[in-house]
Amino acid sequence: MTAEETLAVREVLPAVPKEEPVPAPAGEARLEAALRRLEEQSALQTALAKKRLLYARLSAAFLAVTAIAVVWMVGQVIPQVERTLNIANTTMQDVDLVMEQLAFADIPGVLENLDQTLSEGRESIADASDALQQVSSIDFASLNKAIQDLQGVLENPLGSLVGWGR
Repeated sequence: MTAEETLAVREVLPAVPKEEPVPAPAGEARLEAALRRLEEQSALQTALAKKRLLYARLSAAFLAVTAIAVVWMVGQVIPQVERTLNIANTTMQDVDLVMEQLAFADIPGVLENLDQTLSEGRESIADASDALQQVSSIDFASLNKAIQDLQGVLENPLGSLVGWGR
């Protein structure tokens, strides 16, 4: 034990009243001095033991709080990890299913069929465009005049003989 520790313990300990030395024989004086030193050392060791006990209790309390916190965190984290792993497992199964379907898919055939469909669509659009141009080129005024002339012919007396007139 160092001198600093001895001074620190002496500051913590209450002062022990010192007795007035009684003249004694030389052998007894040594014995009393040794006993006093033993008492001082015992008091010092008792004070240090109390400090160690306090630190041990604080360490035990800290470890208990830490253990409770770890158990609580594990209780909170494990269900979330399980959910995440279940979702990842389901996703991987879906990816495996899609990969299996893609492995059996005739992609070049699908692309060729799509190309043919688009070509047919272009042809249909071209045909519809031609039909629209032909319809737009009709002279509706002339068509209406021809219909009226035909209606006039059918309404004349000759048409009534044939049965077309009214």
